[in-house]
Parts: sequence; C-alpha cells; structure tokens
Amino acid sequence: MTTTTDSPTAGHGYFSDKDRYLARLKRIEGQARGIHRMVDQDAYGPSGGE
Repeated sequence: MTTTTDSPTAGHGYFSDKDRYLARLKRIEGQARGIHRMVDQDAYGPSGGE
C-alpha cells in the first residue's frame, strides 16, 4: 500500500475544510455558552421561564 503525503489535502485530516470546521466550532461554542447561562439563571426552554 502506497500513500502520498506531499499534498496538504491528501490522506486524512481536515486541512481542506479547516475554515468550515472552525466556524462550526465557534457556533457550537456560542450555543454551549447560551445553555450554560440558561442553567445558571435557572431558565428553561426558548421562552426563558417555563
């Protein structure tokens, strides 16, 4: 079995989609912060108080 690693997009990894992954991680991080804040404030659901 022969593998080439000359190209940064060859093989495994996420180099070619790195910007997309970083944007998605930032969005997930923001959602997690929102959930954390809701738990801290004893809020529940989208209306914030049910």
